[in-house]
Amino acid sequence: MGSQGINWLSEDCGSTLVGMNQGRNVNEFQFHPSERKWILAAAWTTCDDFDTAPCQIYKEVFYSQDLAVTWDLMEDYVVQFAWAASEKSNNTLIPPQRVFLAHEPSGKGHQKISGWSEKVHLSFSDNFFKTRKMLVMYGNKFLVTDNYI
Repeated sequence: MGSQGINWLSEDCGSTLVGMNQGRNVNEFQFHPSERKWILAAAWTTCDDFDTAPCQIYKEVFYSQDLAVTWDLMEDYVVQFAWAASEKSNNTLIPPQRVFLAHEPSGKGHQKISGWSEKVHLSFSDNFFKTRKMLVMYGNKFLVTDNYI
């Protein structure tokens, strides 16, 4: 993790550094536990992202499958995100691309993440949220461990 949203990657123990350029100041990211080049990253929109007023500030999650060379938007109005696989889980029933998200599916305006919200639901996807399945209605927070979610 860098500073002020600028982050760096190294594939040679720090001898060379490459900027993780997602186009925004990334404030959260997660490397996949087994797929070396896969990354999830979150950034908040800014008013510069919108051509018309008023702007809406919300959290977006992006993914990369090529170690941050390219990024694709996965979802917006996200509260929390995580890869479904953990470092020690050996569950072959979980596809490596499975992602969990707590998000507001019908989010509008400025996103406020404070306390519990009936607008936030826990979902998962095996194709980076091109399709999704809701796991828990009003599921605001979750934790992925080696054996449980």
